[in-house]
Amino acid sequence: MQSNAATNLPKLQGTAALGTAGESTTTGKSQRDVAAAKTVIGTASAATSTASGNVGIDSTKVDTLQLAAGSTVYNLSIKSTDTVNDLVNGINRSGVATASIDSQGQLQITGTGSDALTVQAGKITAGTGAITADATELAKLTGGAVATAAGGTSAQRSALVNQFNNLRTQLDQAVKDAGFNGTNLLNGDAMTVSFNEKTGSAASKLQIQNSAITSLNLGIGTASDSATAQAGANFGVQNNADLGDAADALTNALTTLKSTSSTLGSNLSVIQTRQDFTKQIVEVLDTGAANLTNADMNEEAATSQALATRQSLSISALSLANQAQQGILQLLR
Repeated sequence: MQSNAATNLPKLQGTAALGTAGESTTTGKSQRDVAAAKTVIGTASAATSTASGNVGIDSTKVDTLQLAAGSTVYNLSIKSTDTVNDLVNGINRSGVATASIDSQGQLQITGTGSDALTVQAGKITAGTGAITADATELAKLTGGAVATAAGGTSAQRSALVNQFNNLRTQLDQAVKDAGFNGTNLLNGDAMTVSFNEKTGSAASKLQIQNSAITSLNLGIGTASDSATAQAGANFGVQNNADLGDAADALTNALTTLKSTSSTLGSNLSVIQTRQDFTKQIVEVLDTGAANLTNADMNEEAATSQALATRQSLSISALSLANQAQQGILQLLR
């Protein structure tokens, strides 16, 4: 999302060659080095083989270079001995902007954020802190570049606006479609899982309640193709500060989702444990019932055979007894 950020930074490009090609030839240095070595305050003079030269800023009109971006104002005091290189280093320490000298010996000042950057040179009024700006003196440094520059527009960022907003919409729609049998835990519904048929204090159950997972609740705002800071969780993709806030919001949203996932996972673990426990109880009861009712066919067959044998022996014994009685009766006759 923050690719091609440089095009979004306000830039003041100087047009005055603080180090000219002629001075470069005379001193044997690059135009950049010639410009960096020049003193800022004093009478304007060219660099020579024996002198560094002077930009020519009037000390009676300028003692401060003021940088302003958004609500941040930074006053850089310019001393009589300061060189252009000292000025560049001071701007780089401001946190408001960065500065450099290009190969043509021109001063470049670039804002560190997307807010419009204003650069003024002048005198600070004691007590109020207000600056009395002098555009003519500033032009000696910048060559007449405008004192205020706004951020640019990144085409790469612009192309990502709809993509981000579509993903945000899909998040909300996915949550709505996560319900089952009229219950949607991701949409804030509650669910009770009963583990036995009892009621009151004897009931064994698990109550599950989750907050609604929406882009709004997660703090994910909508993106707009703007360099202006947006209100609330919304953000402008061309504004670097807004992008930083949006990145923080996404990080917080991921933390919230991980916490929710952990809670739901814990509840699922409880339900699975109770389910396994119930299955094991059912298996134990089934085994007990089978032991009470199911017959061992080998044992029952052996018992049946034994009874049949006993019956056959009893019949044979009765038959022999009857025959003996008949024999005795015949003898008596």
